[in-house]
Amino acid sequence: MQTPISASGNRIVSILHPAEGQLRAKTIVSRSNATPSGKYPSWKMGRMMQWGKSSELNAFRLLDAEPRVLAFREYPLAIQLICNDRAFKHYPEIQVDLSSGRELWRVCTAEQAASPDEVALTSLLKAQLPSYGYTYRIVTSESLALEPRLSIALSLLRYGRKTITLTEREHLLRILEKTGYIHWGTADAGLLGPRSRTIISRLALEGMLSVSCDAPLNPKTTFIWCSI
Repeated sequence: MQTPISASGNRIVSILHPAEGQLRAKTIVSRSNATPSGKYPSWKMGRMMQWGKSSELNAFRLLDAEPRVLAFREYPLAIQLICNDRAFKHYPEIQVDLSSGRELWRVCTAEQAASPDEVALTSLLKAQLPSYGYTYRIVTSESLALEPRLSIALSLLRYGRKTITLTEREHLLRILEKTGYIHWGTADAGLLGPRSRTIISRLALEGMLSVSCDAPLNPKTTFIWCSI
């Protein structure tokens, strides 16, 4: 809840991290929730991630399937701040760790992002959070639901969560050394055995294969070897 104050000057007052032993800065899933919420099994993070709205769930799926993402956390901290002469705590939905740095994501609808209060908040946090080691990003619910990107991520996670053997990995790598690519339809041809899609998907999740998200997966979809 926002509380009127007498002080002036937009600024971040402090960054508040979860209490010792706690994963999140606020409670997300509880029996008293009036809106849908749930838990997502992240293969990358090796634990159940809690989401408070469907757009957060979509974000988890996309982050889990993106090799450039090293790690991500839900509701990682609270930002005590003053904006438009009001003092309140802001809870970014997700922290995303990349090799280039850490991002804090505000997940909301495009309409919410365009509201005057949200615009002022975004301007403040984009300007001041870098001094705390974070980049602030608005990520809209609409962008997180874009197809076919979301469906491709779901397919890769469906198959790629399963571990693959060293023999399966080396078999595919030998093929890639000769061709530089492999088709999704290889599974139908049986070139890699009965677990072809698992092998292809696992290497895609690990960043060894890349695939375009411009069209839905089909037998002719090409996965490019990223090591050539």
